[in-house]
Amino acid sequence: MKHIALLFVLFIGMNSWAQENNLSPAVADKVNELIAVFQNNDKEEIANHIGYPLNRSYPIPEVNTAKELVVRFDQIFDKELINAIAKSTLDDWSTVGWRGTMLKDGLLWMDDNGIIYRINRDTPMEKKWRKSLIQQDRTRLHKSVQKYKEPYAVIEVEGETWRIDNINDEVMRLVIWKKGVKMNEHPTLVLEGCLDLQGSMGTRVLEFKNKKTTEEITILLDAQEIEALHGVSITITDKKGKDISKQGVADN
Repeated sequence: MKHIALLFVLFIGMNSWAQENNLSPAVADKVNELIAVFQNNDKEEIANHIGYPLNRSYPIPEVNTAKELVVRFDQIFDKELINAIAKSTLDDWSTVGWRGTMLKDGLLWMDDNGIIYRINRDTPMEKKWRKSLIQQDRTRLHKSVQKYKEPYAVIEVEGETWRIDNINDEVMRLVIWKKGVKMNEHPTLVLEGCLDLQGSMGTRVLEFKNKKTTEEITILLDAQEIEALHGVSITITDKKGKDISKQGVADN
């Protein structure tokens, strides 16, 4: 009877703890498993707890496989990040609906299977690499479009090259090179517009307007209706309101 009473107390305690920490017992087990993996600091085992491709701050390339993660491990997981995970407790984690479970204020996110699918931190090594990549990127562009804050994406659209850059916190720029024209040559079209993150999923929608022709270009990144990774859906609306649809594939 005492054993039954003890089990009942433990059950009530677990339920109360789960409600306070917003973690189900199953998710709590996955969090503890992940913490243990980082305490052991086994690169290959950590790599097996990552969802691929793992995005990094553009234009740093994605990590596409566990083998690649092991090679780039020290770029992504420095001592500070490893300790943040290894020394965390269940109180540092919280589940946020369909998004999964996050560490602290979104330092990283994992799904219900204990797989990390997003890391919202750049190590000093990555920051240095990213700065170098952006500097290299500028040199391959035509001088008329070398001024920007940071690159955002390059999209291949039916043989054309569509490039999006972040000019400042409010303005995005679309640069288009027609088929057969390289990015170090004079662009065919340059437009300014804005980025709008829509819905609970933060869907990335970019809108640009051609003031000369009054055409409007709407670009939907990571379009669900396109099977390809980073598929892009494009709608061009002319001055009469007629829509022309295009598809492309982005590198971000």
